[in-house]
Order: sequence, then C-alpha cells, then structure tokens
Amino acid sequence: MCYIVLFFWLIKKINNIFMTDFLNKNATFLIILIILVALVIITLTIVIALLIIPKLKKINKKRNIKKQANDFAVFEKKTTASLESKPLLTQSLPTQSFNNQTSLTEDLDAVKELKNNLHNQIEKTKQREIELAHCKKTYETQVSDLKKTLELENIKLSKIAQLSVEDAKSLLIENVYQDMRGTLNRFYHDEKAKLMENLEIETQKILVSAMENMAEEIVSQRSTATIALENDAWKGRIIGKQGRNKRLFEALTGVDMIIEKQAEISLSCANPIRREIAVNLLNVLIQSKNIEPIKIETLYLIEKENFEKKIYQYGKEALEDKLKIFNLPKEIYPIVGRLRFRHSYGQNVLQHCLECAALATHIALQIKIDPEKAKLAAFFHDIGKSVDFEEDYDHVESGVQIAKQHQLPKYIINAIESHHHKVEPTTIYGALVKVVDTLSAARPGARIDSFSEYIKRVQKLEEICKKIDGVNEAYALQSGRIVRIMVKPDLIKDEQLDLLSYEIQKAIEADQTVNKFQIRIIIIREKRIEVFANQRSKIPFVLNRSHHYHEQKTLTNEP
Repeated sequence: MCYIVLFFWLIKKINNIFMTDFLNKNATFLIILIILVALVIITLTIVIALLIIPKLKKINKKRNIKKQANDFAVFEKKTTASLESKPLLTQSLPTQSFNNQTSLTEDLDAVKELKNNLHNQIEKTKQREIELAHCKKTYETQVSDLKKTLELENIKLSKIAQLSVEDAKSLLIENVYQDMRGTLNRFYHDEKAKLMENLEIETQKILVSAMENMAEEIVSQRSTATIALENDAWKGRIIGKQGRNKRLFEALTGVDMIIEKQAEISLSCANPIRREIAVNLLNVLIQSKNIEPIKIETLYLIEKENFEKKIYQYGKEALEDKLKIFNLPKEIYPIVGRLRFRHSYGQNVLQHCLECAALATHIALQIKIDPEKAKLAAFFHDIGKSVDFEEDYDHVESGVQIAKQHQLPKYIINAIESHHHKVEPTTIYGALVKVVDTLSAARPGARIDSFSEYIKRVQKLEEICKKIDGVNEAYALQSGRIVRIMVKPDLIKDEQLDLLSYEIQKAIEADQTVNKFQIRIIIIREKRIEVFANQRSKIPFVLNRSHHYHEQKTLTNEP
C-alpha cells in the first residue's frame, strides 16, 4: 500500500511541476530525477518481493506440517482410547505416541514415497486384472471347445459301442478312404493324362496296321447288263410275233429289255437279283435256239431255282471258305449269299462285310479280345440289307429280326443295332463294329456315286451356299469335296468371315443330300479398285487389289 501511495504522490508532483514550473529552467532536471527515483523504488520492490516469497512458502509448509501433526495426534488419541482395555499394549502406547510425534516431520518424505509406491501398486493391480480377465475369457473359450469336442467324441463312442467288429472295420475303412480321396483323385488324373497321351498314338498304330493288311478287290455297281448276239436275226426271234416273247419275258423277270442298234440286247433293272435271273434266262434261251412263250415260262422256273442254289453256295463260300465259320444254321446261308448282289453307294455289301470282319479280327488280336466274336459281329452288322434292295430301307430293323429269328448271340444283335447310333453299344464288340464299319466305308475308292447322284449333289451344294446372305458365287470342285465361295466385299467385312463360314458349315451339315462326305470350304473376299491415270492414253492403272482368303473345313459322317 505504501508503494501505491508513493506512486500516486510522484504522479501528483509531476503534474504540479508541469503546471507551475513549466517555464522554469530546472523543470527538466526535476523530471529526470523523479523518474530515476521511481525506477529505483520499483527495483527495490521487486528485490524485496523475491526475498519474501520463499519465506512465505516455508511458513505455509510449516503450517501444513503442523496441521498434519495435529491430525495425526488426534488419530493417536483415538487409537489410544480404543486400546485402553489391553494392559499389555497400554504400557507402551505413550512411548510410541511420543516417538511418532517427534519423528513425524522427518518421515514426511517417506510417506510421500510410500504413497507413490501405493499408486504404482494400484496401477499394476489394474493391469493384472485386465490380464486376468483376458485369460479367463481364453480359458472359457477353450473349455467350451473342449466340451464340444467331448460331446462329439461321446457321440462317436456311443456309435462305436453299438457297432460290431465288421461295422467298426467298415467305419475305419470309410474314414481312411475319405482321408485318401484327394490323393487318389490326383493319382487318377495323372494316370488318365498319361493314358490319353499314348492312347491316340496306339490307336493310330492299330488302325494303320489293320488297314495295311487289307487288300480287297473293288466290285462296282451296275444296273444294266448287255448280251451280244450272233447277228440281227436273233432280235426277231427274241422279240417274237407281235412282241409276245418280249412282253412275257419282261413280265416274268421284271426287267426292261432294250433292243440296241447293234447286235446286242440290254437288260435294265434296279434289282440285281432279278437282272441276274433275266441274264441267265436269256442266255439259256439263246443256246436252245428255240424261243417260245411256253419254253420261256418253263426255263424261267428252272433258272429261278438254280439261282436259289447259287446264292446258297455264295453264302456257304463266304462263311466257310473265307471266314472259316462252321457253327451257324444252314438257313442263314442264302441270306448271306443275297448280299453278293446288294450294293450301297457303289460298294458291294458282301465285300464290305468281309472287309469289316477282317479288320475286326486284326484289331481284336491287338487289343486282346475274342477275335472270333469280333469277326461274327462285324460280318453280320449289315445282314439286314439282304431283305430289300432300296438305299433308304431301314436295314437295321431287318437285321435285328434276322438275327433273332436265327438265334444269333446277343452281342451280334447289339452290334447290328448300334452301328448306326440307334442304341448305345453295350459290349466292346459293338463299339469295334462302329470303328471297322467307318474304316471300310470311308477308305478312298470304297464307295462311289452314280453320275446323276454326283450332278445332283454338286448342284445342291452350290445352291445351299448361294442362299447365304453375302455370298456372290459358289463353285464346287473335286466332285464336291471342295467348295470355293466368293463373297460380296461391300456386305461382308473381314471380321465377319468367321461367322459366314459357320453359317455355311451348318447349312451344309443340315442337308441330307450333301452331308455324306468331308467338305473343304474356302471363302474368298476380293476388293478391286481401278482408276485411270493419264486419261489421254487410256492406260488403266490398278490402285488397289486385295484378296482375303478364309478357309473352313466341315466334317460330316457318312451314313
């Protein structure tokens, strides 16, 4: 307070000086003096404050110590009052109380240290509680898992307890199998991959070996037989009065008699058996040199009977002499002999069956199956073609009926049914027959088309291709085995050639007329731009000419 009063007095003095002695010469000196005095006073005040504050802190500290001592004294009094009933302890209490009071000031630091230690212990205790809670949770989880495992094991044990020895063995085997399943699967796939790598090579070797051993003669189909005459006079005898002999001959045999300009007579018929009987009958009539209607009828019956004996002999020769098969019923010999006069796409059916039997025998020896069963199944697969001589006749159904009628084995019946994919083969012999049938029919030169069929197929192939949008021209080459297609470059771009080839392929495969053979499709996209440079000379100059070829092969199965 004194300093504050002094400060205000100085301010008042300064004000009086400025007011009264403003013009006095000593005014400046007095102002400087007063400012110095004020600075000295402020400095002294700061120094005094620095000296007094520590002492005040010590005084406050002593007061706090005294207060704690008083509180401790009160605590001691209460403790002493509670222990007065115990004589042994009351004797020493005054001494202990005196010692505690005298050493209280000295042990304040120790109390603080104990307080810090207690705080640390509390923190450690809290941390330990957290750890214990985590351990408890882990323990409870483990206990729960063990209970579940124990329950499962108890269930298994209860099942095992009710099992017999054989059931327990089965259960053990099942468990081992489940464990080894992954290993077995890997082993299976590895072995399968190795087998597939060698399968194609071995198959090719077997098929090539079988085909190398085949050297069968080719018998072509014919629908007309020509008989040479000694002279033109025989034409009148054969025709007869008003054509009676000719009409009777055609009515009996079912063939067409064609009188040629030269000394020849042609007999035309799609049925080769009728044509063969007619040829034999006409040769016999010419040898007899006496042609009459009654004689024609008589000799026709004789030749028909002789022909039945011939087809029996043909069947016997095929089965016994060529195939060395002797345990079949004799009633099937004429049916086999009729195959000699049956052709399929220009291929003789009996020759085809013999070829299939030879191929099947050779392959059966290679793959270690019964060659005799393979030979029988392959030979009889087309036996139904002996019943009817039409190309579109269902020979599979007829073949099954013939086989059942003559009590042929079931594996032969299955081979007949499955070789044209009507049913699935149930034996290895059925699958083998499908292979050898394809080999015999698909080899070059085995089957040929007639000229009319060839023309129809080629024209149909070109028509199918021209119907596709974007096709400009189509040309069938090499008997329809190759088709060359010119597309419109403005409508079909390069990136559309794949799609166009797919459409053409599907269109060809969908038509029964042209899907008998493999056809190679070549698509050509040509874009030509021509301009004239140097107009006066009229010399053409080709600016750009580009060809784009796209080739596609379509493979179709021959029926």
